[in-house]
Amino acid sequence: MSEQSFTPGPWEVGVLDAGSATIRASADGELVAECWITRHNRSRANARLIAAAPALLEALKALIPTNVGNPAASIPDDQVLPVDMTVGEVRKALAAISQAEGRDHG
Repeated sequence: MSEQSFTPGPWEVGVLDAGSATIRASADGELVAECWITRHNRSRANARLIAAAPALLEALKALIPTNVGNPAASIPDDQVLPVDMTVGEVRKALAAISQAEGRDHG
């Protein structure tokens, strides 16, 4: 996999004002993005999804078998793969999804 060129996670959602939200790096507070109020008032939900991006990417990478992630592998699309993941990897993915959806992922 290629080296990341984005601000390292985790990222957190903060409130800028009543109509917007910020996304900042947890480690140093670097501003990653701002979400402004939309016609449908989805700025906080959009901010949660953006803030979850590093965790979602990490969890997804952990679930991809090495041989399938290799572009040179000649595996047909309809090939059934054995499930080769840990419960911890699945829980990490579920926590990232919960973060993106704004649910408690304790």
